[in-house]
Amino acid sequence: MDAFAGALDVLKALLSLGLLFFAFSLYRIFRGGMMERGFTLLAVAPLFFFISEVSNAIKNFGYPFFQEKLVADSFEVAFLATLFAGFYFVASAWRTTTHR
Repeated sequence: MDAFAGALDVLKALLSLGLLFFAFSLYRIFRGGMMERGFTLLAVAPLFFFISEVSNAIKNFGYPFFQEKLVADSFEVAFLATLFAGFYFVASAWRTTTHR
């Protein structure tokens, strides 16, 4: 069961790298504009998810390290907080531009 869970974590880590690629390409489009702050955060968020999933995969493949659950959970919280802040700033910039 741990090998299957580890394989799923590796798959999620690979998908998060793809998400990271697309997030940075979106950031390059919006760089220098009103939505730059939001897309900067949205571009960084998948990196936190990637680190979390790599930590989970290491644990599931039998290589435990100190406080691995705490590390994974901390990066998941950082991912969600960064994602939330990024969407908040994009929505704020969008709302400002559409009501003028």
